[in-house]
Amino acid sequence: MDSLKISFLRQDVGKKFGSRLATTADFNRLAEDMRNSIGETCGCSTLKRIWGYVSGGTKPSISTLNILSRYIGYKGFAEYEAHLAQTEFKSSGHFQAESINASDLNIGEKLNLGWKPDRIVTLSYLGNNRFKVIESKNSKLQVNDEFEAGSFLTGYPLYLSGIYRNGQKTEAYVAGRDGGITILAKA
Repeated sequence: MDSLKISFLRQDVGKKFGSRLATTADFNRLAEDMRNSIGETCGCSTLKRIWGYVSGGTKPSISTLNILSRYIGYKGFAEYEAHLAQTEFKSSGHFQAESINASDLNIGEKLNLGWKPDRIVTLSYLGNNRFKVIESKNSKLQVNDEFEAGSFLTGYPLYLSGIYRNGQKTEAYVAGRDGGITILAKA
C-alpha cells in the first residue's frame, strides 16, 4: 500500500471533516460524522493509527481505505487512486506547505517542531544548515543531538541522513512519518 496515497487520503478526509484531528474527541467526532454521512465508519483506534496519533499497528486494510474514500465521495479506494493518477498525485509537481528554510535563519535562532502524537523539539540554528536539539519532549531526538536540514515543511515528514550524537553519526532518521510536521514556528 502506497503511504503517499494514504497521506493524500488523510488530507482529503481532513478537508471534508473541516477540523484538525488532534485529540481523541476529534477522532470520535470524525467517526460519528462518517456514520451520519455514509452510514458506515471506522473504529476510533483505527482512525488514530492511520493519522499517527497512536503508534503501532499495520497499514490500513483495503476495507478501511474504501470507507474513508466513500466518506469523501468516491466509490472506493480504487476510484480514489484513479482520481490521484489523473490529478495531483504525480511523480513530481508543485505543492503547498508552510515552510522554514535554513538559509533564511540567523545563527542562534530557535525553531519549534512537532509531530504526532505528541513529539515536540526546540532547535537552535548553528549555521550551514546545521541544527542542535536544545529541548525534546517525547521524541527520540535527544538534547545536544545535531543534524543537517535545508528546510522544514508542514504536513511532510522530516528526513535526516543521520544524527550526530556523542561524536558519532547515527543511521538515517525520519520524524513525523505519519502525518508529517504539525508544528513549525520560530521560537
